[in-house]
Amino acid sequence: MARALQKLEFKPGEADAVLEAMETISGAADGWINLLPGVDSDNAPTQPTGLAALLSSRVPGAVMATWTPETRTRRGLQGASIGLLHTAGRFAARQLAGLGTPVPEGWIVRQDNPRRGLIVVAALDAPNTEVLDWIIAAGTALCTLDTSGSWRADIYLPKVPS
Repeated sequence: MARALQKLEFKPGEADAVLEAMETISGAADGWINLLPGVDSDNAPTQPTGLAALLSSRVPGAVMATWTPETRTRRGLQGASIGLLHTAGRFAARQLAGLGTPVPEGWIVRQDNPRRGLIVVAALDAPNTEVLDWIIAAGTALCTLDTSGSWRADIYLPKVPS
C-alpha cells in the first residue's frame, strides 16, 4: 500500500485545503499532518554542522506540529492528538497560558517535556477548525524565530492499494 504526500502552503484563515485533508484523514482513520510555520529567510538559523549536527535534535527556535485524527483505544474513543516539537524548554503548556494561548478547556495534556515536546489530546467534540486554529496560535507563540505569516502543511494521506 502506498501513502501519498501532499505539501502545501497556506495562511491562517485560508486553510480550506488543510481542513479538507483533516476530514479525509479522520474519515479513513489513517494518516497525519505535519505543520510548520514559515520562517523569514533573512532570520533563518544556520544548520549545525559536524558534531553539533549529530547531537542536535532540531533547529534552534523552530516549531513543528503534528496532528493525528481521533482514534479508538482500549479506553474508548480519544480525540485528535496534537504534538508540538519546540525549543521553548520546560512547561510549554504553562508558557502558552502565559502567552494568551492556553490549552483549551476539556483538552488533555498527555506530555509536556522539553526534549520530546508537548502532546495534547483535543476534546472529542472539538471541530477541526478549532483544533487547527489552536495549533497555529500555539506554534506561533512557541516559535522564537521571525515568521513569514504563512504555514506549510505536509499531509500524509490515507494509504491506498498500489
